[in-house]
Amino acid sequence: MAKPLAMDVWLALQRMPYPDKDAAWKHMKAVGHKQERRFPGYSFLPRGGLSSPYVRFLTDADLIFNATSSGNVDPEDFYMLHELAVGLFRGRANLHSARIVSGGEELFDEDIHTADDMAQVCTFVRQGCDVATLTGSYRLPSGWHVPVDLTLQKGDKDMSKATRLDRILSNIEDLNFAKVVSRVRGMLKPAGKARLSDAWNRQGGALRFLVTQLRLVSRMPLKEQQPYLSFLQLPPGFTPEAWKDAAEIEMQHRALEVIDECKAVISNAFADRAGEIWDALESKSQIFLSTAGGSQLEGLTLDEPYVERYGTKGRKGKGSGTGKGGDDRDAVDSKGAPSRGTGKAGKGRGHGKDGAGGYPAHVEGVHAKGHGKKGDGHAGKKGKGRYGYPSGW
Repeated sequence: MAKPLAMDVWLALQRMPYPDKDAAWKHMKAVGHKQERRFPGYSFLPRGGLSSPYVRFLTDADLIFNATSSGNVDPEDFYMLHELAVGLFRGRANLHSARIVSGGEELFDEDIHTADDMAQVCTFVRQGCDVATLTGSYRLPSGWHVPVDLTLQKGDKDMSKATRLDRILSNIEDLNFAKVVSRVRGMLKPAGKARLSDAWNRQGGALRFLVTQLRLVSRMPLKEQQPYLSFLQLPPGFTPEAWKDAAEIEMQHRALEVIDECKAVISNAFADRAGEIWDALESKSQIFLSTAGGSQLEGLTLDEPYVERYGTKGRKGKGSGTGKGGDDRDAVDSKGAPSRGTGKAGKGRGHGKDGAGGYPAHVEGVHAKGHGKKGDGHAGKKGKGRYGYPSGW
């Protein structure tokens, strides 16, 4: 039987009103094109996972400003990048980390917590670098928070295959198997990329989205953390770090399953280093399994929601709910978390003594999509309640 924390994570994945990835990409492209005027000689490059048709879930976004000429980033341009970051991230407190690279060598790649940390970053920039990245928490118009990388880079910075494989080995060493999946995807031909992406979208994409969200929550002020955790459908009683640890363990389990499922496809990307990388995966996966134990959610997928598989079994709870649809915007409440209960036009009601999995039949905080057309949306008497689920689930 799954541990309560792990099962709460999985239930949250079933109930969560995921952000619209296409809308987020359209918005971020507009921001990138608008801001490139700040950096004469640089052009905005619309790249990253947010732009990829193979990626189902929004996890992060990239705003890359590239100058084709070689050389170092001008410190004045970096100061302008810092000014842009403070504005887009709504203050210095939401600027979380920096990465400075010169000639392929990482000079700095750490979190930023103090003014001294930022001063150290500026020192490296003045000494000379050709890539400078500032990462922080950006709030989309929908109210969702998303990590954004703001990057200035000089020259062609497409990563070589040898470097990608070196970084895959580094990720394996760190037991970050989910990052291995992400890196390998970018190395595959379209057919292989589609197969790997489909497996990851089914098995681990939503978990990676949640882990990324929880990393952002852990850096929020305490007064903002619980409202946002509630929007993520996670009940009170645990810290963002505890939720992140539980979700990350399951995410890494799913990554190992996907790597095993797509082994033949992935081996093509590893080429003549396949033996070296598979040996490392075998060794490090055993270390991970010995410390993390087995998956607490084995057999559960987003394609087979918990409520459909187990009906009303689970922790007991009573609840009823009504929801009136307004427009389909994700309005922002006074504490910065997306507001609750918006939905498409129409009315719907759901009542139940025992909600799905023991939860109330009406799940507060979920958009009122998909609970009936034109007011005809009654959930079953026993509250198996698909009430409030995003349409299509």
